[in-house]
Amino acid sequence: MKVIKFNGLVFDYSRTFLSKSNLQTLTKLARQRDLIGRRKDMFTGEKINKTSNWAVLHTALRAKRSEKIYVDGKDVVAGVYEVLGRMEDFSDRVRSGKYCGYSGKPITDVVHIGIGGSYLGPRMVTRALAAHHHPRLTAHFVSDDIQETLKRLSPETTLFVVVSKTFTTPETLGQAEIAYNWFKAKGGKSAKHFIGVTVNIAGAVKWGIPEENTFKFWDWVGGRYSTWSAVGITTMMLVGAENFYKFLDGGRKIDAHFRKAPLTKNIPVMMALIGMAHRNFFKYPAYASIPYPPQLEFFPLWLQQLDMESNGKSVELNGKKVKGSTGPIVFGLLGYDAQHSFFQWLHQGTDIVPIEFVTTMDNRNCIFQANILHAGEKNAAEPQNNLPGGRPSTLLMVKEVTPETLGMLMALYEHKIFVQGVLWGINSFDQCGVEMGKLIAKKLAKK
Repeated sequence: MKVIKFNGLVFDYSRTFLSKSNLQTLTKLARQRDLIGRRKDMFTGEKINKTSNWAVLHTALRAKRSEKIYVDGKDVVAGVYEVLGRMEDFSDRVRSGKYCGYSGKPITDVVHIGIGGSYLGPRMVTRALAAHHHPRLTAHFVSDDIQETLKRLSPETTLFVVVSKTFTTPETLGQAEIAYNWFKAKGGKSAKHFIGVTVNIAGAVKWGIPEENTFKFWDWVGGRYSTWSAVGITTMMLVGAENFYKFLDGGRKIDAHFRKAPLTKNIPVMMALIGMAHRNFFKYPAYASIPYPPQLEFFPLWLQQLDMESNGKSVELNGKKVKGSTGPIVFGLLGYDAQHSFFQWLHQGTDIVPIEFVTTMDNRNCIFQANILHAGEKNAAEPQNNLPGGRPSTLLMVKEVTPETLGMLMALYEHKIFVQGVLWGINSFDQCGVEMGKLIAKKLAKK
């Protein structure tokens, strides 16, 4: 049976059309590409992002406190827990009402200003864990048009979280400047209403954020992998430190599974191999991410960036042009909305697009959709209503969406995409196309 179970999570790939030969070919390729060695390099802090000469250690953000992981001779886990401790202290003070605005009123609104991974991940996680939100606090995530958000807020009770890895991102700093000018125009009198999350602490302080209100992360944390770091401080304020640690624990459980399980019993490895077969053997150009729990409203957008920014590459690590296809198009929507939007196309369109369902185990509607997409359904009286079937899908199922299971789901996809990058021979951790966009934005801003 094509089902793998781990820690209450079920991965069902029985509705795909892969042959044993397909999987054997890809498993052989994984060994030829030294997946096991590359996996070890990532977890132990080797500088596998060759473009920037950086380690790739989002896994260290959720490591156990007792672990030792070294980059340039320094144990990074100790630094991670130092920042987590500061985040917890700050979050607790905001939640308890001890951290007040300039007029003595407790904070009621947190405006998170960022773009890309500094925005999509924290927004998705904060929305997914809405059941755990502090009753006094509301989060607002902004990448553009902050003026609309500001209309609903009071400067006395608003906290701004400015997130930029370099603290030079023009889009983010532009929105932060608008927020600062609004705050001052409304009578705001204290810089304590602004906090900064960045690698460039000096840059945040120069911008005007008090140093005690800055929270560090590191160059070995890619933006699209950064929600586990101080970039997640808005989430921690909303859901509390205990739930944030449960979220980290879920990711850590998948890290252990990814490191230890045999390749054919390893969920992220099998997700990667199936996705590669769809892309390279069956020549499907895209896949659809369809979550059914409403808490996962923003999951497809987070995944879209994670996958397409990581593996949307056409040059191998050795500098040569890739010979086949790499990262697919990713799109998606909540299940019930998708059913009344583009499922018509998925069921009866002329293109076949695999679907990756994410659902709870009791969602019969989702499972029924997967069955019909796979097997089809005939209607002799009304042949136009025939559903041809032959549409592959996989199911990732959890009992419910909790901080821990959300962490598990996110880590699964992070590792899936890493595996595919290794097999395609590309660098999943640079983003040259994005950096060019930043340069263009800076040039335009000067005109």
